[in-house]
Amino acid sequence: MPKLNANIQFLFNEHDVLSRFKEASNFGFSAIELQSPYKFDSSHIKNILDDFNLKMVLINVPVIDEDTGKMNLAIIPDKTDLFKHRIEKALEYAEKLDVNVVNCTPGPSNENLNFSEMYETLISNLKFASPLFESIGVKLLIEPINTIDQPGFFINKSDQALKLIDDVDHKNLGLQYDLYHMQIMEGNLTRTIENNIEKIWHFQIADNPGRNEPGSGEINFDHMFSIIDKLDYKGFIGAEYHPKTTTLEGLSWIKKYPSIKI
Repeated sequence: MPKLNANIQFLFNEHDVLSRFKEASNFGFSAIELQSPYKFDSSHIKNILDDFNLKMVLINVPVIDEDTGKMNLAIIPDKTDLFKHRIEKALEYAEKLDVNVVNCTPGPSNENLNFSEMYETLISNLKFASPLFESIGVKLLIEPINTIDQPGFFINKSDQALKLIDDVDHKNLGLQYDLYHMQIMEGNLTRTIENNIEKIWHFQIADNPGRNEPGSGEINFDHMFSIIDKLDYKGFIGAEYHPKTTTLEGLSWIKKYPSIKI
């Protein structure tokens, strides 16, 4: 049975970030994800998680390059020392918050660098980071993202991400698969999931177009949840979408899918 967690960067944003923990718990969620928790003290977040009996499933590595404002630190060759410093920060939060997975986004390409420079830098950085997260029992992920919402995103199709995972060649690097992004970029969701379920360690969902709640667009979520369940996937599915109205009104979609557990 697929397990759903609330992405509180997207959901419950009628409230300030720290209040969203309570709102998620009050709705009935037992697990959440928050890409960027770093402006809050990790001990404070841990206390809130404990207060509401919540599991933090996922965070991201903080990869924004302050010089450019772009989240592509992982592919910039002359900033590997800064990337390693950011990995230390992510390790601290991942261990303190007892997360399952950490996403390391490559971000958009840098127009001043050629592909091979960026790709080799990304491989090197992931080779550095993968065993460090393994040492604290946390899986590291790479996520392809569509180039409509995020033009120029460096890894934007599942086969690119899977090749990168093979090229890094470390057992602690896997795939974060977002049905919304991959529906836009390539479709063929069922076969891709069936062929790569062993490498998919976290799912995220939104419907297309609009990146709204499941059932609002073209993706057949009855079928997708059934496939994920049939494949005996043990991880979480992150609800990472923009509610069309309010979060609570939007969450009524869950009732349509009795196989989903929150």
